[in-house]
Amino acid sequence: MAANKRKKSLKNHKGDCTEKFELEPIMKFEELTLEQSEKMLIDSGFDLTNEEVTELMQFLNIIVKITLKEVFSAK
Repeated sequence: MAANKRKKSLKNHKGDCTEKFELEPIMKFEELTLEQSEKMLIDSGFDLTNEEVTELMQFLNIIVKITLKEVFSAK
């Protein structure tokens, strides 16, 4: 039953996990949707809730943006 509740809330997610924290993007990249992220994590053996997947993807997207900014910004 919890899985059905989690699936319903996944459908309402737009896929932008970084809407709360923005770094000026150096380059555009397509973020994974929450559904894609959850499937990838489940296939890798992780059992996470919808909230945990969302928080993890927010964190990873921030790390990617910081890394891209550091690597590609002029010094």
